[in-house]
Amino acid sequence: MKFKDAGRMKESTLKRFLRLPRFDEHLELHRLDCASANRNLESYELVKRKLAEFPDEHLKPQPLTGRRFDCRRLPAGSALCGDI
Repeated sequence: MKFKDAGRMKESTLKRFLRLPRFDEHLELHRLDCASANRNLESYELVKRKLAEFPDEHLKPQPLTGRRFDCRRLPAGSALCGDI
């Protein structure tokens, strides 16, 4: 659902979005969804143009570092905290 917001994203946010793992598959799924639902491919075409504008080194998937998951914010006894 982020594709509809791509035109309003800051450049840094858009680059982070375009670097998602397997982004090419997300983009193709978005194209198929738009083509079958409303035939409006504006957001798809915008993202394709943006992909062409940025150099490849800016769009390589980035490792997940620096962000820590804080299970203290989850309800007590949450199953998600067991493996951390």
